[in-house]
Amino acid sequence: MAYADAAFREVNRIDVLVFDAQGTYLFMKSANAEELTRNNYRISFSELSEGNYTFLAWGGLSEDFRLSGLDARSLEFVPGKTRVEDIYLDLHAAEDGVCRKQLHPLWYAEPLNISYNPRSGRNIHTVSLIKNTNHFHFSLQEEGTPSSGAVGELLPYTFEIISIGYERYDWKNTPVGTQRIATVCYEIETDDFANTSAQLVTGRLLEEKESRILYVRSTRNTNLLWKFDLGELLSRTCPDGMSLQEYLDRQDTWSLIFNYKGDGIESFIAVSVSINGWTLWLQDVEA
Repeated sequence: MAYADAAFREVNRIDVLVFDAQGTYLFMKSANAEELTRNNYRISFSELSEGNYTFLAWGGLSEDFRLSGLDARSLEFVPGKTRVEDIYLDLHAAEDGVCRKQLHPLWYAEPLNISYNPRSGRNIHTVSLIKNTNHFHFSLQEEGTPSSGAVGELLPYTFEIISIGYERYDWKNTPVGTQRIATVCYEIETDDFANTSAQLVTGRLLEEKESRILYVRSTRNTNLLWKFDLGELLSRTCPDGMSLQEYLDRQDTWSLIFNYKGDGIESFIAVSVSINGWTLWLQDVEA
C-alpha cells in the first residue's frame, strides 16, 4: 500500500499553479527531481505579496497526461484571465479511444488555500499527493493439471479495462470526460503451461459503481468471456477501518490471479481470484 513517502521515490517533477483570492491564474512553478532533492522537496514562493491564494499541484506530468484549458488543445494559461475552474487534466496517450501505453506515474494534490502574510515570517505548508495511476498485473491459471503450451503461440485470452469519462479530470480531480476509453495490455505473454499473464496501467480508481470494467475476451473471435466491475471486486479486500476511496487511492499496484476451470476456451468459469495475496471465491460471474 502506497503512503506519502512513495512520491519521493517516483515523482520526477512537480508543477504548481498559483491563483489569487478570486481564483484567477497568476503563474506556474516547476521543479524536476534534482531540484526537489536539492531543496528537500520544497518550492519557494517568496515573490508573493500579502493575500489569499490557491495552489494546485501535479507530480509526473508527461506526454501521457497534460494540463489544458477548457479546450483540450489549449495548453497555455493566461495570467489575470485563466480561471481555476478552467484547468483540466487530459489523457493524451489514447489513440482512437484505445490506450496501449505503460502510462507514466501521475500524482495529484488537493487544492491548497493559504492566507499569506509576509510579516509573519517563513511558513511551510505540506501537500498530500494522491496517486492517479494504477498498475495492474493480471494472470489466468487453469485449475488442476496444467495444459501443454509453448511460449509465443497464439494467446487464448486478452484483457482490457473500459471506462467512460475518465480521459479528462477537472481541477478537483473529478472525472468530467465523455469518451469511452479502452485500456489494453502493454505487455502480455504465456508460459510453458499456457497460463496467460498481462500488464496494463489505468488512471485513478473511484468507488462509484462500474467506474472501470475489466473484460476478458477470447483472442480467437473476440467473444466476451468474463466481465468484472473492478471497483466492486477490489472493495472486497478493503481493510477494516479504511474507506474504500482511501484504499483505492493508497494502493497503486494490483496483482490479480484468476483461477478457472472448464472444458474449452469458450466454456469455463472463474473459480477464484487472488488480489494482492487475498483469495476470493467467485460466484455468478457476469459474462
